[in-house]
Amino acid sequence: MGSPNAQELKVLVTIAKNCNYVLETGSGYSTQCLSANGVKVVTIDLFPPEDKLREACPGVTFMTGWSTLESDIVKLGDPMFKKSRYKGTPDEKIVYGFESMIGETDLIRKALEIYGVPDLFFCDTGEYCGYAEWRVMKDVIPVGGFIALHDIHYPKSVKNFRTYREILSDQNKWELLYKSMSRQGLCIARRIA
Repeated sequence: MGSPNAQELKVLVTIAKNCNYVLETGSGYSTQCLSANGVKVVTIDLFPPEDKLREACPGVTFMTGWSTLESDIVKLGDPMFKKSRYKGTPDEKIVYGFESMIGETDLIRKALEIYGVPDLFFCDTGEYCGYAEWRVMKDVIPVGGFIALHDIHYPKSVKNFRTYREILSDQNKWELLYKSMSRQGLCIARRIA
């Protein structure tokens, strides 16, 4: 959990500079770095941005709510479910069936409808939402488009480890451009077919 480190952000921003539009899940310092390059950035976060972030990112579109539908998320009892070591995450209550999603949902699909298909999708979302977002985006990202994933190391996190493994196993469709060795791990891949 947390933001990509300085080296990871540098690589991410280098890729983003060549893009017209970035869709990001999980706003924060990365939003500021991505938006500083005149790139159109739409960011989705469950929580509204702090005024400080909003002021630092003029021109960024902030969408507040759940990135996916509840039905997109892998839940307890599904053979693909992996338990996160983090306790008390908002999406934990969804995967264990304690609560249902409250507020606006399915914001990735809404962003696609309103703003179009991004050149770069950066997934740095809730602990259990990462794989759900991949399931929505994997066939939407165009050939030549990019995906960046933060928190790819399991069991450190369950957020994007499965997506990372799927990208590695499908070398006919994805080209891995970058993988950091940080504790959280960041990878960037380009769709090639």
